[in-house]
Amino acid sequence: MLTRSTACAFCLAIVWLGTTLTYAQNPGRPPIAKQGFMRAIGIGGLSEAELISFVNDRGVAFVLTPEERDTVLKAGHTQKLFDALTASYRGPKLRPLAPAVGPPATEEELLGWLRDGCDEESVEKAVAARGVGFPITAGLLTEVQQRGAYKGLVEWLHSRRLEAAKAALLTPAEPAPAPAPALVKLPEPKPESPAPVVAGKAPEPPPVAPAGEPELYVVRRVKPVYPPDAKRGLSGAVRLKVLVNADGRVEQVNPIEGHPVLAAAAENAVRRWIYEPPTLHGKPSQVETVVKITFKAP
Repeated sequence: MLTRSTACAFCLAIVWLGTTLTYAQNPGRPPIAKQGFMRAIGIGGLSEAELISFVNDRGVAFVLTPEERDTVLKAGHTQKLFDALTASYRGPKLRPLAPAVGPPATEEELLGWLRDGCDEESVEKAVAARGVGFPITAGLLTEVQQRGAYKGLVEWLHSRRLEAAKAALLTPAEPAPAPAPALVKLPEPKPESPAPVVAGKAPEPPPVAPAGEPELYVVRRVKPVYPPDAKRGLSGAVRLKVLVNADGRVEQVNPIEGHPVLAAAAENAVRRWIYEPPTLHGKPSQVETVVKITFKAP
C-alpha cells in the first residue's frame, strides 16, 4: 500500500512527465500539460494547496472541459484550484466565446462571431440556446460556410431552414373575404299622368327650387369607385352641382371643385342616384343641390 509521501512523489513524477512532453515543443520553463494534471487528480496524492503551488510555479497549457471540471470537483477540490488554473494559463491565445444567454441572435451578431474567430462550439451552443431572429436563406448558409464555420453549425442552420419551410406549408389558408352585400334594386317610380293641355297654351314646366344645398333623401346611392387611372396616392374632396328633377332622377351633374380624374368618377356614380321626388310648396319641383364626395387613395 502506498504511503502519502510515496503517492505525492508519484503524482509529481506524472505532472513532471506531462511538462516534459510539453517542453519538447516549448523549450524554457514548460507549463503543465493536461494529461499529467488529470492523472495526478485521479491518483489523489496531492492536496489542493500543493496543486495550486505547483500550478502557480509552472503555469498550465490547457483549458478544462466541463466534464473534466466535474472530475476535479468530485476529487474534492474547490473553485480555488480553477482560479489558479485560469490565472496561470500560458497556452495559445484563447478564442472568444459566443454568449449563450440573451435574446434570439441577429444575422449581424452571428456573422460577427465568426468574423471575430469565436470558438465554434460556443457559437453552436449559443444559437441552439437562444435561437435566431432572422430568416435562414441559402445565401446566408453559403456565407457562413465561406467564413469557415464548423459543419455542426451549418447543419443546425440548415435544419432550422427546413423546419421554417415545413411550417409555411402547413399554415392554414386565410379565410375568404365576406361577399359584398347585394344591391337591392328599387322599383322604378311610376310616371305621373301628364297635366291636361289647354288649347292654345303650352304646359308649364315644374317650378325649380332655389339653388343651394337642400336636404334631399337619397333612395338609391351608388358608391363611387376609385379611378384605376388615378395617380398613386391621389386623394381629396370633390364637389358637384346636381340637378334633380321632379321624379327624383338626376338630370345634370356639373363639377365645381376637385381633381378632374376624381370628379369624373364621382359624376359617374352620382348620375345613377335616385332621390325621393322633391316638392316645393307641396308641388313636384326640380331642385339643385351640391354633393360632396371624398376619395381616399387605396
